[in-house]
Amino acid sequence: MKIPRFILAGSGSAVGKTTISTGIMYAMTKRGYNVQPYKVGPDYIDTGYHSRATKNPSRNLDSFLMDEETIMEIFSRNTSDISIIEGVRGLYEGISVEDELGSTGHIAKILNSPVILLVNAKSITKSAAAIVLGFKNFDPDINICGVILNNIRNESHKDKATRAVEALGVEVLGAVPVDDRMEISHRHLGLFLPHEDQDMSGTLEGLSDVVEENLDLDRMIELANSAQALPDIKSRLFIMKNEERVNVGIAYDKAFNFYYADSFDLMRLNGCNLKFFSPLNDKKLPDDLDGLYLGGGYPEVFSEELSKNRTMMEQISSKAGDEIPIYAECGGLVYLAKNFEGSKMVGFLPISVKMTKRHISFTINRTVGNTILGDGDRTLKGHEFHYTTLEDIPGDLRFGYEVIRGEGIDGKHDGIVQNSTFASYNHLHFASDITVVEGLVESFRRYAKS
Repeated sequence: MKIPRFILAGSGSAVGKTTISTGIMYAMTKRGYNVQPYKVGPDYIDTGYHSRATKNPSRNLDSFLMDEETIMEIFSRNTSDISIIEGVRGLYEGISVEDELGSTGHIAKILNSPVILLVNAKSITKSAAAIVLGFKNFDPDINICGVILNNIRNESHKDKATRAVEALGVEVLGAVPVDDRMEISHRHLGLFLPHEDQDMSGTLEGLSDVVEENLDLDRMIELANSAQALPDIKSRLFIMKNEERVNVGIAYDKAFNFYYADSFDLMRLNGCNLKFFSPLNDKKLPDDLDGLYLGGGYPEVFSEELSKNRTMMEQISSKAGDEIPIYAECGGLVYLAKNFEGSKMVGFLPISVKMTKRHISFTINRTVGNTILGDGDRTLKGHEFHYTTLEDIPGDLRFGYEVIRGEGIDGKHDGIVQNSTFASYNHLHFASDITVVEGLVESFRRYAKS
């Protein structure tokens, strides 16, 4: 299977991967290419920019969360004119220094993809060549086919750094200057979400203009087309199930938007009709629901606005009391609590929430007992990323996870189980373990028949 592709990897974090990747995606889209974007790692924010730039859902690839077959299946089922994959952190950063799991480099090997290395060249010239040489020699099995230099001060800086890198025999595909058009605002969890930017079209145009002016996009397309064909992949996970449908409400707005495109696809393929609603703005839930999915996001940022929509909160609390299956991840957990820093929340869960230091980790959790995620003892991989902690936790609270790796709610447990609600700090990618989707859908069906 021929899939033109390249990975834009960084020499480290905060080197400009997202802004430059998004600019390249938008520029190529404007040229008429159907661009399929991807992000390495369990990221929700960068993918939002990709999706706005290309009009295609950006998809996540992660070798800790997924096995190689799953990565190949996700990649091969979303073919396009060109696939552009934004890396995570530095090219070789994974979950540990002992192996390559979770790294951009590992994805490059699995997909046999050319890699374009983005180097922060601020205040360096010849040292940029040392960085590139080190990255090339560290793992010869990774094909670093070109370099982009970022944060270039002037033409003299560009010329010196370019000559230093190309003396190694490595092609420099362009140099991005320090430019106000390359700025995207940040908040505590990362970039501001694209639908919060009232002038996103202006932001995209600015990124695209800088990219067109300073990078050799034609050469990047040639490099993408030079990628070797991948083996044909037979679908294992993404298969339509001919079963009766259930209606699932999905909380989706500025406060709740941390979802994976492939998780939605798997829900649809397994029998779910997804009905999106806004806990911020809608006064009522969609009709005829058989379940709810309250994803992550920024409820702490919008807590006052959420607390004012009492009608919506009362409906959700009533549904939870009536045993409708509710799956809540992180932001959804916060929303279902009694209160957050003085703002009233739904009040279904007997806990309070406050801001605290950052918790970020890949996670491994062992399921405990029967929950809406399914029956039996399973080990699930996921991730957590939050700045909140729980207070006033009752001693008899039931948990559905034993934490093996990560922080969870108290370092030992996660996944509050109450009635037919499962609420945790843990985020799951449903392609990581299809039994989660199957368990959820079965719970929705039981409720529909009750």
